Amino acid sequence: SIVFTSGTTGHPKGVIQSHFNLVNNSYTIGKRLEFQNNKHKILVQNPFFHVFGLVIAIFNSLSFGNTLILPSASFKAESSIAALIKHKCTVLYGTPTMYVDLCDKAKQIDSTEIKSPQIAVSGGALCSPHLFSRMIECFECDRVFSVYGQTECTAVSFQSTAKDSTFLMTSTVGTVGEHLEVKIVNKNGEVVPKGVAGELCVRGYSLMKGYWDEEEKTKEVITPDGWLKTGDLFILLENNYGQVIGRLKDIIIRGGENISPKEIEEFLLTHPDIFQAEVYGVKDDRMGEEVGCSLIMKNNKTLTPEQVQYFCKGKIAHYKIPKYIEFLNEYPKTVS
Repeated sequence: SIVFTSGTTGHPKGVIQSHFNLVNNSYTIGKRLEFQNNKHKILVQNPFFHVFGLVIAIFNSLSFGNTLILPSASFKAESSIAALIKHKCTVLYGTPTMYVDLCDKAKQIDSTEIKSPQIAVSGGALCSPHLFSRMIECFECDRVFSVYGQTECTAVSFQSTAKDSTFLMTSTVGTVGEHLEVKIVNKNGEVVPKGVAGELCVRGYSLMKGYWDEEEKTKEVITPDGWLKTGDLFILLENNYGQVIGRLKDIIIRGGENISPKEIEEFLLTHPDIFQAEVYGVKDDRMGEEVGCSLIMKNNKTLTPEQVQYFCKGKIAHYKIPKYIEFLNEYPKTVS
């Protein structure tokens, strides 16, 4: 197959995946979810033209004999909730943005109508510990799973397991998948110790055959000895669980200090009135970059930039406090 990336760092690229890639990656994902033990009705809210829908939903279900429930042609929280109730789905698939909307919609419905799904799986973007906690609270899931990967790695390279504690499920992306190698390297390509951030590189059966009609782009991300450079800033912990810090290209460099947007986003979400947060760098003649953020507030709540900055003082480093703050009703999104 040829699956196109979302294009968050440039124009979408066609990723060539083999039958071997698709069948084996989908099977190992299902084993981690323990789909071999029971048959499930899976509520799928993801588009099929990206790897979450194609590999984790379609191919996975073909391997394990599960039933897919498709609530609507495009994602609508109310349609998903209605399908969850009608079909008594035991598994939820979705992106973090979808789960935000689902949790909000679920609060508007009599909770007794919703038969609690056993499993919720989140992927496609980073899911904050705060959102995982909301998912557990809203749907009373037995387990929440994080899946992490890239289209260039077929779909998933790190994944939670059924035996993981709630802390590990909500604060890491799990452990590396079977039959894959990973390493974390610095800007010189040298392997860093566990617990130190660097670029995640992956090697193994799931790597793409290349970008369609883009040989030079392929050479930029796959080394001669077969390592895929993911472009993700990543930490491999002592227990071999992984944590995504953010995209290397997203790192803000302010006056020589490297700042992770994800860290600030997760802190801002601890404010009771903030619904969503996006943090980014803003060019600055003196500092190189300053920290900026766009916030979406909870229903009928308001804050001023000064109030947000005051909330940050003394809780995060002073150079991480956003200088530029704007308030939006919604964010622009990629198709996946």
